[in-house]
Amino acid sequence: MYDLLLEYLEKRKIINTDNPYLFVGQKNKNTKKSLNRNFCNRLLAKYKDLCKIENLHPHLLRSYFCTNALHNAGYSIEQVANQARS
Repeated sequence: MYDLLLEYLEKRKIINTDNPYLFVGQKNKNTKKSLNRNFCNRLLAKYKDLCKIENLHPHLLRSYFCTNALHNAGYSIEQVANQARS
């Protein structure tokens, strides 16, 4: 999953967007708006087989980020909480 995320981030650089959110769509790539919940769920459902994760959903990605940031990236609990709120 990590390799797929890195690949996505490389492709996202081509878009040259100012959107602060990790995932952007055609309609929100040049805005400061997030993707809506239904779109995210459909997108993850589409790619869960590719990632070989049976129950891929937004909360799992959030949990993965928070755990990794806290234990591997050296973020403080306050920094992780701030990022998780965004």
